Amino acid sequence: MKNTALTVLFYSCLKLFAEVRSNTSFLTDDAKDSTLKSRIVLPEHYVKEIRPPSKQGLPVIVDFNIFVADINSINVEDMDFR
Repeated sequence: MKNTALTVLFYSCLKLFAEVRSNTSFLTDDAKDSTLKSRIVLPEHYVKEIRPPSKQGLPVIVDFNIFVADINSINVEDMDFR
């Protein structure tokens, strides 16, 4: 039962993070015109206010990746980007 709950939690965490999909390949000239969509898939019974279970009360380690498609310009004085 415990392994099943951990497996469900693991897959729920995987689905929690956005999946970025592109309609075109980034190897083409149309890369700037491609549409990016993010999607978050959560189970119907997911409650974000409840802390996920962990062994012996240790903090839960969460890994995630961020994909930056484009940064137009960077202001070198204050490192602000738009």
